Amino acid sequence: MTATGTEMVMSRLVPTSVRTSVTWRVVAVLVVPLTVLSLWIGLTSENLQNSELGALYRTYHSSAPMVIGLFWWARRPASRMGPLLVAFGFMCWPLALVASTSPALFSIGVTMQSPTFVTMFLLILAFPSGRLRTRFEVAAFAGWYLIDVLAAGGNLLTYPGLLSLTPLGLCAAECPPNPFAMGSAREVVDLLGWVEFWYAVGAILGTLTLYLWRLARASRPLRRELITVGLTSSLFMIIVVIFYIGTLIISIPPETAAALSVLLILSRVLFPIGFLIALFQADYYALRAGGRLMRELAAGSSPERWRDSVSSAVDDPSLRLGFWEPATGRYREPSGAGLMAEPGRTWVPIERDGDPVAALSTDPALADEPELLEQVAEATLIAVVHGDLEGELRASRARLVEAGDAERRRIQRDLHDSAQQRLVALRIHLTLASERLERPEERAAIEGLGEEIDAALDDLRSVASTAYPPVLARMGVSAALRSVCRRSALPVMIIDAGLGRHPEAVENAIYFVSLEAIQNAAKHAGTAATVRVELGEDGEGVTFSIQDDGTGFEPGGAVRGQGLTNMADRLASVGGRLSIETMPGRGTRIVGRVPVVAGSVAHA
Repeated sequence: MTATGTEMVMSRLVPTSVRTSVTWRVVAVLVVPLTVLSLWIGLTSENLQNSELGALYRTYHSSAPMVIGLFWWARRPASRMGPLLVAFGFMCWPLALVASTSPALFSIGVTMQSPTFVTMFLLILAFPSGRLRTRFEVAAFAGWYLIDVLAAGGNLLTYPGLLSLTPLGLCAAECPPNPFAMGSAREVVDLLGWVEFWYAVGAILGTLTLYLWRLARASRPLRRELITVGLTSSLFMIIVVIFYIGTLIISIPPETAAALSVLLILSRVLFPIGFLIALFQADYYALRAGGRLMRELAAGSSPERWRDSVSSAVDDPSLRLGFWEPATGRYREPSGAGLMAEPGRTWVPIERDGDPVAALSTDPALADEPELLEQVAEATLIAVVHGDLEGELRASRARLVEAGDAERRRIQRDLHDSAQQRLVALRIHLTLASERLERPEERAAIEGLGEEIDAALDDLRSVASTAYPPVLARMGVSAALRSVCRRSALPVMIIDAGLGRHPEAVENAIYFVSLEAIQNAAKHAGTAATVRVELGEDGEGVTFSIQDDGTGFEPGGAVRGQGLTNMADRLASVGGRLSIETMPGRGTRIVGRVPVVAGSVAHA
């Protein structure tokens, strides 16, 4: 069996292009020197307070998103989230320049603080696809970036001395001067700064509201991912708003500001970890869903039930499942309806050795959960392959059963045409001979021989009718069992609860399994036992049971004999299943089920 292949969403199963692979490796190589350089700048700095702690914080600020983004990129190459996280990490790297004593580098580091702040909220709303979903979101962030660039550029060009307002970014003494300052437009820049500040507050609250709205509408698997990122992100958003309003607007006491600074640092540290946990969590729930589907597959499942199982596993009631039909070159649902890709839906074709096997049409939100879809696709492929192998085994069993039935008919014909006819002729000759005898004792001896021949004829007719009773083809299972059970060693009650006519192979299987079970009861249940046979059908197929009130046996201690094996094989040849319920002293009950269409007519 080979791995499944899909289009559009199964990114972990689709080989990454050479160009993407090369880009990933180049980025991965750059992470190490940038991390080392960031640490070196911070640890050798004499410009900032808490230089060691600040160096670790700013290095983590850039390196963590890069590493987590590379991990995302490798696991979900079709998603934009990995490259976006990596880009965010590169954008954060200039923040390490705040520790530099160079005025130019320090000024660049301070200026980059605001764009990275805006990008963090872009990451939140773009999760997990890596793209904004609506024009409103695009317009809102484009406006935020525009105002931010104008305000940051104005600061860089007009403020002679820039200050870092972030925790662990405070200068030890006097901050380096701004060499990029060209003039003074303080009123304009201050106005842009206040516009940016309140725009940011509104954008943060809007981002939080929009995220909660998405969370409420998400599918259950996607909701788990959103909650994981949302917990770390919402904590950061709330603390950011409180910190900057408290320090810039309300002028909270220094002790409170210091406590909020610690909380802001911790929430900033947790921010990228949420994206990593979400990926691990997606794997965990995908494996759980796959395990659940495999257990259902092992227990047996029809195409209709398998569709319901997959729908439940991905929490998508609208899911549609189709199986490839080579004769028509189309995917067809279990109901018989055709299935093809639809606009606005996620299309997941499943292949084996490059040949189509099945396909899923799912909610578009599931395109962001390739791990879950991969497990579902692999389980569906196994289900189809398992079904093919089961079909081959069933066909093999059917051929054996058919050969056995043909042999039964041949023996029946041979008995009728040879042995039975010879015995009838012999009986006639004995009758004629007894009429010529005059001595009573001689006549009685001949009549005794005639009675033995009559008994032999009865036994022969019984064997012949048991081999393949003609009444089975004419009148069905119930009538055939009643005719043969008149000569049973035990009392047998036949209850027909509405068993209709079905294909010959199905009726043969039910008849011979029931007959074998009755004969087993006669051998093992005890002379005082009775047998009850129930025949019926429901919406899923034919059900029948043979129950005796005899001695029973211990289920675990009994060796499966040839009779039970023959019964199971015969029923399996028509897709049925056999189960045995028994306990010592409580009798034995054999239950069979054959999944055929109720009421199907097989005989004219």
